[in-house]
Amino acid sequence: MLSEKIFWFEGMAVAPQHFQQQDRYVNSQIRMRILAHVHHGWGFMDFSIDEQYLALGKVVLNRAKGFLPDGTVFDVGQGQEALALDIPSGITNRRVVLALPLAAEGTSEVRQEGTQGISTPYVAHRVSIRDSVAGSNKEMEIACCRLDLRLMLEEDTEVKGYISMPVVQILECKPDRTVLLDKDFMPTFLHLASSPLLSGYLREIVGLLSHRGDQLALRVSSAGQTGTAEAADFWLLQCINRVEPVFRHLGQTPGLHPEEFYVRLLGLVGELSSFAESRKRPGELMPYDHSAQDAVFSNLMSHARQALSMVLEQHAVELPLQERKYGILVSPIHDRNLLSTATFVLAVRADMDSETIRGTMPRQLKISSVERIRDMVRLQLPGIKVRVLPVAPRQIPFHAGKTYFKLDITSEELAQLELSGGFALHVSGTFPGIHLQFWAIKE
Repeated sequence: MLSEKIFWFEGMAVAPQHFQQQDRYVNSQIRMRILAHVHHGWGFMDFSIDEQYLALGKVVLNRAKGFLPDGTVFDVGQGQEALALDIPSGITNRRVVLALPLAAEGTSEVRQEGTQGISTPYVAHRVSIRDSVAGSNKEMEIACCRLDLRLMLEEDTEVKGYISMPVVQILECKPDRTVLLDKDFMPTFLHLASSPLLSGYLREIVGLLSHRGDQLALRVSSAGQTGTAEAADFWLLQCINRVEPVFRHLGQTPGLHPEEFYVRLLGLVGELSSFAESRKRPGELMPYDHSAQDAVFSNLMSHARQALSMVLEQHAVELPLQERKYGILVSPIHDRNLLSTATFVLAVRADMDSETIRGTMPRQLKISSVERIRDMVRLQLPGIKVRVLPVAPRQIPFHAGKTYFKLDITSEELAQLELSGGFALHVSGTFPGIHLQFWAIKE
């Protein structure tokens, strides 16, 4: 359709075509400016299906507001009757769309109400309008145009020249005319809050972030958790603390476009992939498809749930040392898998120089199973051998002044420990201000 500007000049004979062309020009300018700045600017802002009519073989749209893909504004229910479509019995897997006839160049744009055999975007009808000037109550009946919106089966719009967008997906229309709808199908929404599914996804993400953040905060601040695993926990907590307020803000933002939620969620999934145990990279994610929001967000939400429910592996676990009689320290074994999958390291600090600790500690230290420690000390039998490490293992924190010893456990000693309640340690001699830490480093 021509969209050129009218040339107005003095003395011209004005006809209806001049004003029609002026409307086309103005509408064209508005649409071009909007399309230049707004991506995916179509969809429902409000939407309601009257489900009681499904049992009668009808799909009834009693309320709908939004933009068609060509930018046309519609508002079903605002002074307009509900739209209905009779569904033939026996059909399966069909899609019902909201459709509007296209106005092709050289064709009519408006038809009179009641005219048959002509499809136009607008229908002329008479409306009684009151004068809006204060003190005047005059009414006048004028001719207005309303959109000739209708519900149709999708395949019918492809051959008759309609602009359309999906409303519902029909699974089946039974012989008794009962219509069954696909509950998983979602039409395209322009505002996230208008979609129960999308707004539910946003609330779920906020809940997952809040729950995981609370857990990590307790884990990071708990005593004894000061190894590399805590650093990963802290970085993950930092990520969650940054994005959680943003998602809460999105939930309170009116008119939020679904793509904005998609972009934020995509960034979260990508950042969380850094903490994954395998590739450390985001997997294959569906690009945003405005016409398939249900599939796009279902795919992305599955990745987000998986990322927010992952458990960070602790590569270094500090094993508590409990004081018993006669200077014996006991470390119970709660996780038997550590015996076969971990290396055990003893960190020693005392008020003496490190060289003295390195030289004397291996001779003064007895380590064995709980059941054998008394005999080891009383009979001066050798226990598990320890070897000085030149530096602190990277999996546990470094502290100046500490000396690190690795336990060299033989197969016989390992068999005894597997039947034992735990490790037992005894340090003879004098080590003023001695402090011991016992670590299991997973391989």
